[in-house]
Amino acid sequence: MARFANYSCDPNCEAQRWEVAGETCCAFFALKNITKDSEITISYGKIPDGNKAKDREKCFCHARNCQGFI
Repeated sequence: MARFANYSCDPNCEAQRWEVAGETCCAFFALKNITKDSEITISYGKIPDGNKAKDREKCFCHARNCQGFI
């Protein structure tokens, strides 16, 4: 499922996991209204302060709150 979502520092969805009878389930839930033909976006979470910029991928999400790196 995640291959259909792109990264954004201001995502419109979040992924949630849970277990049912020993099986792991995963689903995306909207964080805001998503209009037709909009891309589905998720965040990978906060970037730890200890990670050096040179070790991370540059972010091109263009969100107002963009962290600059993934």
